[in-house]
Amino acid sequence: MPIAYLAIFLLMLPLGAAAETSQPIVGAEPGINRPFVDPEYGDWVDTFESPGREVYDYRREILAAADPQPGMDIADIGAGTGLFTRLFADAVGPSGQVFAVDIAADFVRTIERIAARQGLENIVGIVNSQGDSGLAPESVDLVFICDTYHHFEQPSAIMRSIYQALRPGGRLILVDFERIPGVSPPWIMRHVRAGKEVFAREIQAVGFALDDEVDIMQQNYLLRFHKPARATEEADMSIEQVLFDAASRDNTTDWRLITDTVMGGISDGALRQERIDGRDCLRLTGQVRLENNGGFVQMATDLGPSGRLDASAFRGLVLDVYGNAEEYKVHLRTNATVLPWQSYRADFAAKREWQRIEIPFSAFRPYRLVAALDLSRLRRLGLVAIGRRFEADLCLARLGLYQ
Repeated sequence: MPIAYLAIFLLMLPLGAAAETSQPIVGAEPGINRPFVDPEYGDWVDTFESPGREVYDYRREILAAADPQPGMDIADIGAGTGLFTRLFADAVGPSGQVFAVDIAADFVRTIERIAARQGLENIVGIVNSQGDSGLAPESVDLVFICDTYHHFEQPSAIMRSIYQALRPGGRLILVDFERIPGVSPPWIMRHVRAGKEVFAREIQAVGFALDDEVDIMQQNYLLRFHKPARATEEADMSIEQVLFDAASRDNTTDWRLITDTVMGGISDGALRQERIDGRDCLRLTGQVRLENNGGFVQMATDLGPSGRLDASAFRGLVLDVYGNAEEYKVHLRTNATVLPWQSYRADFAAKREWQRIEIPFSAFRPYRLVAALDLSRLRRLGLVAIGRRFEADLCLARLGLYQ
């Protein structure tokens, strides 16, 4: 087919047919965790804490890369037999605390018993679930995940829980297996669902910023992230530039409802101004349907008085939202997003209460294009319910930029 005719053909396709609809992250198959439903601690010590296992052989180098400091509160997610839990406990000292977090109750309770015998009084065990770390909000300075992320059955949910558990500016250390077709051994290719680039994008989509990779191993990699710093009190959070405030009479932002019906789908929606739980807001409601290659409902606005916004001096977006405990996306369009399905996308979850959410620009990933996000040429923003059949109900009270 000639290129010119191919371009016309693509433009005529419904949105869902021209591009893959965005789907929730699919985690590990539950079977991967069956050995840890009721494990015997003693059977796993030789596996996890013996020479020949790379993370054991490089445990001191890994510890140095994590850089625990006296007085820190640290969570070891997927603590296993407690190898790194004990190393962290020594490093943070009696003024710090280490949470040994694992889905296997026998692992957790045995770690606590061994810690008591060794006089490590700063170790606390937590038996968690696949969707929740079990940690209190803003309770830790560092989260360590070693050869465990590929076991997460609900990566989006547990990473949001981990994000909430970290204090602003807190760090995340990820160690996992290199998965490179043609290079990695067959058992890793079968056992680990994706490589580090995919895992890094998933973690960034929650809101983490990727700092660097520390190259110390061959079979494993080590990535360092951080949670962007912010004020702990909403009133103190700096919004350097307000783009929209539903309570202001000076709003010039023109929001409009867009659904997949423009491309042949049958999703329906409504956009109206309301007052929800004491705050003025714009409320997007509707039913997301997948028939006819559809799958989205969104509220969208052009950015800047001339349809262009230079946000290069800012670190990200701040949204005051209220929802129905569903996941939504922010879509950004620039001069590079020529085709209607192209955008830069980041996820967020809207609770059934007003909350202020920071989304760093580093969390936005290109969708169906290769150009990097140019913050100096932002043209349009959309808050989107997309990719699966569900009821959308999302309220926006304020939108801004932060530094």
